[in-house]
Amino acid sequence: MYPRDHELSACEFLSSDDALTMLPPRTRRRAAQALRALAEQRPAYLENGERSVP
Repeated sequence: MYPRDHELSACEFLSSDDALTMLPPRTRRRAAQALRALAEQRPAYLENGERSVP
């Protein structure tokens, strides 16, 4: 099945680690922190993609 959105040319299912390597640095930091918060089952406050409160 191919994506039907004119902005997408492909789609893949990847592991979290593989997906993170494909993101630009700013988005990678935010996505990595989101995955960490999900694993810890608690929210995280970020500033520029970094936790500002431990």
